[in-house]
Amino acid sequence: MKTTHILALTLILALLAFGQAGCKRGGQQASGTEGLALELVSGAPPSQVSKGQDFRFMVTLENKGSYDVKAGEAQVFLGGFFPELFSLSQTELVKQNKAELKKALRASGVAGGRENIIFTDNARYTGQNVNYDQKISYKSCYVYESDVRADICFAFEGSQVCSLSAGAKDKEGKLKGATIGDGPLQITSLTEERSGQNVLIKFVVENKGRGKVYAPTANCATPEPYLENAILAAIETEEPLDCKPTLSGEKSGEGRVGSTILCKRNMQGASDHVSPIRFRLRYKYVETSEATLKVTE
Repeated sequence: MKTTHILALTLILALLAFGQAGCKRGGQQASGTEGLALELVSGAPPSQVSKGQDFRFMVTLENKGSYDVKAGEAQVFLGGFFPELFSLSQTELVKQNKAELKKALRASGVAGGRENIIFTDNARYTGQNVNYDQKISYKSCYVYESDVRADICFAFEGSQVCSLSAGAKDKEGKLKGATIGDGPLQITSLTEERSGQNVLIKFVVENKGRGKVYAPTANCATPEPYLENAILAAIETEEPLDCKPTLSGEKSGEGRVGSTILCKRNMQGASDHVSPIRFRLRYKYVETSEATLKVTE
């Protein structure tokens, strides 16, 4: 029966290098580093508006990663100005995705789900100042998951079943022989080594996107600073692993900045074998974008 180890940990935001040996794996797979991409729409708003002119505020969300984003799991915020200056209410400044945004199948050339997010069709500048540049800010905040599936070698040196040998990753941080999901959060190092009767597995997580990572419970409107760089990680396996930092079973534990996730498998009485393991990372991702709107008479 599968055992799921849940870890709530603080991310390591600088890539750590490990010199330990790893299972011999063939082939490499490049991974994408985007989740939900927020795209500005030309003409919405236009680059220039005159006083009293009606216009639209709209952006597009496109899923470029490997996780389905359910309806309502993404929020987009419009800001950077006083809403009443452009005839907007507070409720029009925050929108959610109405449809499920399906994951992209990048290897097959299949695009992910896409949705236009319309804040308003009837924005109108009503202020007194004219002939100036108004900054517009957009913020997306969404729940996402990244995962890696790999076959792990549980064996000692000289095994005829599998071999612990060098080459766990290449210079670009790609895992060899692993299936890597596309997303801004990546497991960039997965290594194994022997220690007495134990096989040790270590993995490192890095933010490869352009935004910030928060715990899945963070408030999208104003993310709590103490939840920045925190994630929920799960390790799914049939192996009797003892992982730190974590507690056992369905409980959770908290890591620290710079901590490494270390899983140990006692091999006493066990035969050499290869076993699949899935690493799942759940989090909220926040990205911002800006534009400029010129206001004329």
